[in-house]
Amino acid sequence: MRKILLLSVLLSFGLLWSSAVVAQNDDIGLELGIHAGAALGLNESEDNEIKPLGRFTFGTTWYNGVQSEIGVGYAQNGDPDWDVELIPIDVRLRVSPFGSETFIPYLYAGFGALFYEVGTKPEGYPPNTEMHGWTGLVPFGLGVQYYLNEKWSLDFSAGDNYTFSDELNPLNGDEDDSFLSGTVGLRYVVLEANKDKDGDGLLNKEEKLLGTDPKNPDTDGDGLLDGDELNNNRTDPLLADSDGDQLADGEEVNTTKTDPNNPDSDADGLNDYDELNTYMTDPLVVDSDGDMLSDYDEVMTHATDPNNRDTDGDKLTDGDEVTKIGSSPVMIDTDEGGIGDYEEVMRGTNPNDAVDDFAAEDMIIVDKGKSIVLAGILFASGKADIVSASEPILKKAKNTMIAYPMMTVSIEGHTDNTGSLALNTKLSQLRAEAVVNWLIDNGIDAGRLEAKGMGPHNPIADNATKEGRAENRRIEFVRTDLDE
Repeated sequence: MRKILLLSVLLSFGLLWSSAVVAQNDDIGLELGIHAGAALGLNESEDNEIKPLGRFTFGTTWYNGVQSEIGVGYAQNGDPDWDVELIPIDVRLRVSPFGSETFIPYLYAGFGALFYEVGTKPEGYPPNTEMHGWTGLVPFGLGVQYYLNEKWSLDFSAGDNYTFSDELNPLNGDEDDSFLSGTVGLRYVVLEANKDKDGDGLLNKEEKLLGTDPKNPDTDGDGLLDGDELNNNRTDPLLADSDGDQLADGEEVNTTKTDPNNPDSDADGLNDYDELNTYMTDPLVVDSDGDMLSDYDEVMTHATDPNNRDTDGDKLTDGDEVTKIGSSPVMIDTDEGGIGDYEEVMRGTNPNDAVDDFAAEDMIIVDKGKSIVLAGILFASGKADIVSASEPILKKAKNTMIAYPMMTVSIEGHTDNTGSLALNTKLSQLRAEAVVNWLIDNGIDAGRLEAKGMGPHNPIADNATKEGRAENRRIEFVRTDLDE
């Protein structure tokens, strides 16, 4: 019966060993222990007495959740009529199926050898009984280890010690002898193992000091091993984004090749994350498009495209426009004079001054406060419809307005005295408005223009003649700006 119990215990222990997942003592390289307690024989005697037991142990962890232990001890068994001295030497495995940082319950089982020597003999001692010798030993039981600190712990255990001999007491029977044991011990860690449990390049004891997880090779989940972060990249293994640029350290090291400890790797003034995800620039190059303007200046100062050397497509690089020419890198025609910046540079005119965009014969020359007749503007008879033959003079008026961006103008319509005053006044207003609308449609700001219908009141020739009346039907271009 006792053999069946032993086999059942060993089988259960094997299953627990194979499924062990927790052991708080897996950092221990070498642990020494001294234990004291009591032993009680299990044999044919009905009067077994509790006897003293002592044990010295040497333990080390070699598998997660399982600790190996070598022990040697001294114990006694006996009853009022006899006694025997025992010296057990065994190897045990301690399995911790669950536990906490300080409280570790365990099961144990092992094998070894037992030396026994019978001392006091009862009367009628069988003459063929061995007085001393060696036999096999199988200890098994349970216990709990309580850590007082990282070095010292208390150990409590109880179990059975099965032997393969019936000679431990003078009485012979059908089953081999064994003895129960219970001990209280004090254990001390003399050497911690240099283990790297999670394979991250950091020893477990280093991880304890750092605060990283010794069971997780990438504590912060940033894609870098804790050891690589500490020893190679100099990043924080507890922070997924060491430099706070919104890029994980692993992404910076393995993908973008940026500096995980610097939010602006190329020192251009733009955050690495913004360069990659907002502006699509190169976080490793100060000037992504090579136009001699930094990415930061393009984005924050000039509003140019940091990925396009020529933002406005005028054939001048943004850098040249800003640093050499002084023209706008976002306008093809900076002075809005009708001639593109590139063409002006090539022909030697100033792209920032509309005046030199046009030859004198292509503009209207008029002083401030003065007026000039826009000779050549023609309308359909009795209407305000401008005929196509009027375009040359209208273009000159437009060129003048472009060349002098501060100029303001009143467009005045005049008629002869043929017909009613009311009709002439209305017609002159409509014709002035038609000219103003043409200028607006061709790019002149409406705020610089005013339309006035003067009617027949200001003739410049004799209405009595056909020629005079034709001359009086006119559009005048009057400068109204007073300041430069």
